[in-house]
Amino acid sequence: MKKFKLKNLLTIVLALVLLAVTPLCVLASDAQTGTETYSLTVEYNNGKIPLKGAKFKIYRALTEAFELIGDFASYPIEKGEPGSETLAALAPTLSAYVSADKIAADYETVTDTDGKAYFGNLPGGFYLVIGEPVTIDEVVYTAKPFLVCVPYFTEEKVKVTDVVTTVKYDYHDVIREPLERSVVKVWDDSGNAARPAQVTVQLLKDGTVFDEVKLDAQSGWKHTWTGLDPDSEWKLVEAVVPEGYKVEIAQEGTIFIVTNHLDETTVTPGTPGGSPNLPQTGQLWWPVPLMLILGIAMLLSGIVSANINRYEKA
Repeated sequence: MKKFKLKNLLTIVLALVLLAVTPLCVLASDAQTGTETYSLTVEYNNGKIPLKGAKFKIYRALTEAFELIGDFASYPIEKGEPGSETLAALAPTLSAYVSADKIAADYETVTDTDGKAYFGNLPGGFYLVIGEPVTIDEVVYTAKPFLVCVPYFTEEKVKVTDVVTTVKYDYHDVIREPLERSVVKVWDDSGNAARPAQVTVQLLKDGTVFDEVKLDAQSGWKHTWTGLDPDSEWKLVEAVVPEGYKVEIAQEGTIFIVTNHLDETTVTPGTPGGSPNLPQTGQLWWPVPLMLILGIAMLLSGIVSANINRYEKA
């Protein structure tokens, strides 16, 4: 009986480890024939009525292996590893550059009378979903950009090929008064001595540069615009991302937060903010946690196996 329980424990431990390292999104190596296609349905409602007539555009921004592709491949964007928090942070940044560089959508449509937008015959990948503002009953609804993986795996390891997602949104009554927007610059570089003395940001009005300002220590790394047109869409991008950094752009209410993360893959040993133990250019971070998890699994397996042998001898 003890032998049976210990072997069951070993099986459970290994299963949990495999579950921890298995992504929910389908990776490129998972039964991709090159011709298999999928679908995405975007549901848009305010909890009471469907929001019909809203235009949605989608962009295949990353491969199934979470690598930026196409028009997005050259952007020095802080990407991180796949996960809900990463996707939530990455979507607004990608959306800002779509607006700034007028990147054409891969697919677009409008929501029907049920508030649904359907996209069919999609190749696999991570899709950036962007919705245009829509006014219904004197209320303006603005969809929040988001990333969704098509197809994906459920927690039960069931492959979902027809993906359905619900849109999150901001809303307000039709505004007649001028708007205010602010920007705050944040540095995530542990006080890197090579940090640039200033950066330039661009405020976009309906995708066109409206104003360009320089942020520095003297300005407190922030700026505010007033008297802005309430009927226009306002976004912000960093004009040129500093060398050795990656950018992340978020919006909280009327404030744009532009964060520059030190790109550790470009830092060489001995440089300010660097570490001789960091992976260098050409090396990948993802094997590190994977090997750590597998190492722990092997250790636990060894401990359980030792107990099994001990009980077999008893």
